[in-house]
Amino acid sequence: MLTAPKNFSMHEEDGHAFVARQPETPEEEALCKEAMEGCPVEAIGNDGDQ
Repeated sequence: MLTAPKNFSMHEEDGHAFVARQPETPEEEALCKEAMEGCPVEAIGNDGDQ
């Protein structure tokens, strides 16, 4: 189960997750931050407002 299902999706064929939609609310931002902190391979980053 994804931490932020409104923002991340799973690629069915190989099982990798990807950003499907940028967070739009403070709640979505918090969930995306939780996903970033919990990513076992540190593949999620945050470039801020760039």
